[in-house]
Amino acid sequence: MQIELCLSAETIATDAIATAMKATAHAARVARVFDAMRGIVEKPDARLKHYTVDFYEHDRAYLQRTYATGQYGWVVRESGTHLVQLGRHPRMNEELDAALRVGPSRDCYLIDARAGTVMEVTEAKLREEMSRFTYVTGTHVVGKNGRTIAMMDVSMSPWAHANPPQGIVRFRSLDVPLTHEDLVALAQIGASEVIRVSHSLLTGTQTLELDGENLLDLIEQRAE
Repeated sequence: MQIELCLSAETIATDAIATAMKATAHAARVARVFDAMRGIVEKPDARLKHYTVDFYEHDRAYLQRTYATGQYGWVVRESGTHLVQLGRHPRMNEELDAALRVGPSRDCYLIDARAGTVMEVTEAKLREEMSRFTYVTGTHVVGKNGRTIAMMDVSMSPWAHANPPQGIVRFRSLDVPLTHEDLVALAQIGASEVIRVSHSLLTGTQTLELDGENLLDLIEQRAE
């Protein structure tokens, strides 16, 4: 019994160290990308002059929420910034398209989070990248690189005590290994599909599940 307890304690310690290392790696990646972006907005001749909260709060939070994975499109205007992950869902591109249509001038960037690079590009180049999708959403399916990786069911909760309906998204995995980046993408796709189905940007997502488990918890557990 004592040996079993010792092994159990060792296992717990090992798991705790592994979790801490993952959290540290994730935080370091977010910090590396954010610092590269900050080097642009804090230059003496930087375009960003007003509503800097867009960058210092919203862009940083978005990087953290998406675990600084994959590629991002970033638009910097005199009054604000807008950061969106690319290749996930057409509705997400609508946000970036709206940012590109605001104001007479802007700077456009492509961000490779894994490499930690931020590259200035033309608006045409950014739009070209926006047209490419790593993930493709169909009726009840999500595909990647021409292969179905998950089944998807989207429904809405009923009205309850004057509370409007919320989205309920349940994914079912197939015989395809899902990476951490895939899980992050599924969460974004699920929320985007809720907005598409409800025809409202204000509709929230009440439930996100993968094989009956909370998808956001799985993302946190498998952070790289």
